[in-house]
Amino acid sequence: MNTLARFKYFGAETYEVFNRNKTSWVGLLLLLALLLVALFAPILAPYNPVEQNIIQRLQPPSSQFLLGTDYYGRDVLSRIIWGC
Repeated sequence: MNTLARFKYFGAETYEVFNRNKTSWVGLLLLLALLLVALFAPILAPYNPVEQNIIQRLQPPSSQFLLGTDYYGRDVLSRIIWGC
């Protein structure tokens, strides 16, 4: 069996597995979403994830910091996005 035929067989087999198990599509979509967030982290993150601002420490969620800040004043949302 040549390489192209193997690739077609693997693709067809994978597609059949995904069609039998609908939750696998959900897993694939979640994986792709995390991959996109990780790739576009510099654009999506509102603040530098390692920049400390002691004055803004332990802020609750607000319009400025959507998930609040941690003990060192770092934006939690930015740290989650960069953690992907």
